[in-house]
Amino acid sequence: RSLCAAKGRGGFGGVGVPRRARGGRASAITPGSRPARRPLQVHARGETDDYGSMNLPLDSFGGISAEEKASQAILSLATFAAVRIIMAQEESYDNEGGAAASWYAELVEYLASNPIKDSQRWLEGLLRHPTSQELRSVGVRVLEVRKAYLLRDFDFEKLSFVARDQVAKQNSALLADLMKSSYEA
Repeated sequence: RSLCAAKGRGGFGGVGVPRRARGGRASAITPGSRPARRPLQVHARGETDDYGSMNLPLDSFGGISAEEKASQAILSLATFAAVRIIMAQEESYDNEGGAAASWYAELVEYLASNPIKDSQRWLEGLLRHPTSQELRSVGVRVLEVRKAYLLRDFDFEKLSFVARDQVAKQNSALLADLMKSSYEA
């Protein structure tokens, strides 16, 4: 019995054991030739569910999933985009180029003093602005533009591609830097 058969399911993957000893055909590797190198594969370790997906602890983002956390970030981004779209529209309507609407300067001031960190709270503040009916109306317009932007113009497929591409590039660059620094030490 071969070492691999004794180990069960291939044991050492057949390393160092001729193919005939594993019950297969003779290896095509001849003396003096080198076997093809397979790229190094590193697999993330961690608990997985029945489908092989990694389990992210529920307390990682305050009890919400990573997708819900990303959704919050996209909502803030879409809210900011809607505000900028509305401001750009107003600038293009104004023949003088100075954004003549009275609410424009108020919106710029509101945005400067209230950065969009939580889009829902930011919009609630705008929709309930204590002194400006015009800003409350702009808040309704922001809701409409944000919805239209996400439904028609935001490219979620591109987002997925770009995010995965950036992860691959960043990981490669960081690992290359790590390898470089390990050889310099």
